[in-house]
Amino acid sequence: MPIRHELLPFLYAIPASEPGERLAALKQALKEKGVTRRGWRLYLDFGDALIEALGDYIGEEHHSPNLRRIRATQLLALLAACEMDVPPPPELIGTLPEWGFSRLANVPPLLLRAVWKACLVQQYEHPEANLRDYLHRHITPIVSKAVQDGLRALDSNRLKSGWAAIEAAYAQSKPRITLEAAHHTPHREAQWPIFIRRMEYHGYVFIALVNAQELEEEGDVMQHCVAIYADACQERLIRIYRVFERKAGHHVATLAVEEESQGCWGVHDIRGRRNAAVPPPLAEAAEAVAQLHEELYWQNGPLRREIDEIRGQATRRKIRALPPHAEQEREWADLNCCLLD
Repeated sequence: MPIRHELLPFLYAIPASEPGERLAALKQALKEKGVTRRGWRLYLDFGDALIEALGDYIGEEHHSPNLRRIRATQLLALLAACEMDVPPPPELIGTLPEWGFSRLANVPPLLLRAVWKACLVQQYEHPEANLRDYLHRHITPIVSKAVQDGLRALDSNRLKSGWAAIEAAYAQSKPRITLEAAHHTPHREAQWPIFIRRMEYHGYVFIALVNAQELEEEGDVMQHCVAIYADACQERLIRIYRVFERKAGHHVATLAVEEESQGCWGVHDIRGRRNAAVPPPLAEAAEAVAQLHEELYWQNGPLRREIDEIRGQATRRKIRALPPHAEQEREWADLNCCLLD
């Protein structure tokens, strides 16, 4: 695909002329706005795609040409200030507006550089993972929290130390998570593998339900239909927890977490008694349970292999369940895709 250099000349109102002349005029205009030679080289090498990765933040449907020009210029200046020798992932650029800074010019280059490097590590170590999911789940929440706190915990020394140091500073301020037992501790009555037996977060206790009988008991107590999840727990990567208030001991909710894509867990549902909605602190704690499943998947090799095997078995069951004509249609579709490629 050819590299396009049309958006910035348009935003800078540079008249159409010979491509070389128009780019020379754009280079001078960017220089006058403080964009360094490195920033110019980034635009020259990657073109409009670099700017368009900002998505709606730079979209013509929502912003005036002047504001779009300012934001595009600030992005080039910011990327250049990071002094990286590799291109930024488009997914990273796309999340910058979600960080909470009022302007791209306010983003500390050292912070972006640390995140940039973390994205590259993620891509090399886990090439099969979705980088956008990684950014939304692991990067943006931490950066947003840091911005809300006025970046007080992120001095220049910590920023220079890289993402691990930034993440550690954030982790120190998070409510403590305690685990009593994980997947490697067997349960004699379990009908499906238990990855986390029990955990506490921010005043709530989560206890895994391990068989159909416990699901039925939970449904009776909480007066909802969680018992229907028995087959799902056996055949899919979905796990159910009963939730208590730690101090009062009240049974307050039932939580279901599920792997949404490889290594990415989310809250499938959380309900109080009679399917009532839960308060925001409990909803936050539920997200922490899903997040912990995700962290354990990427950090614990044996657990990752176990989950991969369960996912593989579920996929094979789906294929076997297809009627003969559906299987044939799937094969023909695959063949057509190959021919079109």
